[in-house]
Amino acid sequence: MVIMKSKKLDMQKSNLTPIKALLRGISVLFIMALPFSLVAQTEVEGEVSGEWTADDSPYIVMDSTWVPEDERLTLREGVEVLFEEGQGLYIYGTLNASGTERDSVRIRVAEDVEHWRGLRFYGRNRTEWNYASIICPDIAFILDSGCLLTMNNCLVDVYRMAAKENDSGVESCNLTFSQSNIRLRNRFGTTGGILSASHTRFDFSEDEQERPGFWSSGTGYRLTSCEVIGELHPSFGSSIVESCRFLRLPNGELSGVAILGSQGRIRNSYVEGSVSLGQGYGHLIRCVNNIILGGLHFSDCNAEISDCEVMGAMQARECESVVMRNSILSRQFYITDVESMIIDSCFFVNGEQGIGFSDHGGDNPHRTITRSVFFTKIDFGYRRVATEGLFDHNTVFFDSAGFRALGTSLEIVFTNNIIVSVIPGHKLFSQYELPVFEYNCVYGFEYAGGPSYDLIPIDAIDSTNIIANPLIEWNGIIPNISSNSPCRDAGDPEFDLDPDSTRTDIGVRFFDQRHYAPGLVGNLPVSQQLTGVYPNPFNSMTNITFNLQDDNHIKLTIHDLQGREVSLLHEGQETAGVHSLSWDASGLASGVYICRLQSDSKAATIKLMMVR
Repeated sequence: MVIMKSKKLDMQKSNLTPIKALLRGISVLFIMALPFSLVAQTEVEGEVSGEWTADDSPYIVMDSTWVPEDERLTLREGVEVLFEEGQGLYIYGTLNASGTERDSVRIRVAEDVEHWRGLRFYGRNRTEWNYASIICPDIAFILDSGCLLTMNNCLVDVYRMAAKENDSGVESCNLTFSQSNIRLRNRFGTTGGILSASHTRFDFSEDEQERPGFWSSGTGYRLTSCEVIGELHPSFGSSIVESCRFLRLPNGELSGVAILGSQGRIRNSYVEGSVSLGQGYGHLIRCVNNIILGGLHFSDCNAEISDCEVMGAMQARECESVVMRNSILSRQFYITDVESMIIDSCFFVNGEQGIGFSDHGGDNPHRTITRSVFFTKIDFGYRRVATEGLFDHNTVFFDSAGFRALGTSLEIVFTNNIIVSVIPGHKLFSQYELPVFEYNCVYGFEYAGGPSYDLIPIDAIDSTNIIANPLIEWNGIIPNISSNSPCRDAGDPEFDLDPDSTRTDIGVRFFDQRHYAPGLVGNLPVSQQLTGVYPNPFNSMTNITFNLQDDNHIKLTIHDLQGREVSLLHEGQETAGVHSLSWDASGLASGVYICRLQSDSKAATIKLMMVR
């Protein structure tokens, strides 16, 4: 508790009468006789500059106080500054805080203060804080246009971080944060300027507004290794997000990223909400190596998506070019009025929801889909639009309740694909006239196409196609053809040779013959192995297949990523050969699990992904 003031810094001129001077001298002698702990405080008002040190701390701002133009005030380590009701500090010059890891600078409001006027920076102010904290129930900073604010190893716990006078945002300021913790109860609004942050946590969890977080126009964002509880929603600026986490709010509301009307990229990040890109001027936006629990939406831009896992719906609209590679999508994917669409080496497991292309006119759109796996139906759009493209070296498992697997215009060329209908009796195509369909392997379909009153039987397709079981073996979530598959060396002979210098195989993955010795082991597996999981990813039920070279006592278990056993599927003596078991995971949470096959002498594992 503060007992008595020891100093008063008042740079304003005043004259003391002899009596007042005598009384002040007596009071100083009395104060000097008191223990230091009872008097170490300083009341301040008026012009201030120079250095504030721990010896005179805490500094209590009692009335109007300012740093004059061209002057500097530095808060040294251990300094605490307290503001009385309705007071603030006006900085026309420079205010720096120089704390240390062991002894920081602390800025607070006095006890029972409900409102203060904040730290107000005027002109093109340059301010740097190191190891400082500011905690208050109101606004923290008010910045003029062009201010530069840098915070390193700082703690901010306030209602609002920064604002210009009578507004909720700052204009054309450069804000830099490093290894700091920023907790806000109101949106962070900016216009223009640049906001850079690294290894910093932004927490908007107590903001009662809808969709709290960063909202800006024309601001450039550079976020690296940051954690955000709330949204990043910049528009009309360049945004770069690297190695960040966007976490849901305590009420369960999802956070997300929306880079709108601007250019930029999001990479190596984890987003518990959705990601929206584009909506302006056709800029190039990259989305690379991210896990997105919500959806991914991009429009009016050139988009590149690679090495991403997207758990929600995906939508591309009115884009000049969209390229998607090495990614996993677990819900529907709608493509509307996209001029050029390239999908390569992707995995789609979205069942009846499917992939839909919808083009309403304009130049002929082009689609190229290669080396991808589909557990879904695919609709290439309206027949009245001449959609051109290539569907090549894909593997499709059609298991939905729809009446056909592929809906397409005639300009799509299908070659070197495996297309399997899990439910017999479906049509391969929706239209009566068939597109170019050569060197594919088709299994489980009864009809090739045609209206219900005039169906085309499946054996009427081009003779270069194979109508037979492709004999697929599973390596995790990737379907491979087996050594005796009819798809081996059966692809289009005009295509380039496979990497093993043999004729191209049909399907998403080629069978590598460089290390294959036919006839060595016949139909027996070469070792104990978990050969596949289907489907994978799965909703709640999946099938696990394993091979045994010899009769053996085995134990088949499921573990979480911490190694804890969550399910015992089977334990006992089994004969050599191929075996299959079902796993019902309906009582467990979504996520990645490990299946482990243990015998007397060997163990094998395989990953499973459950997505609800």
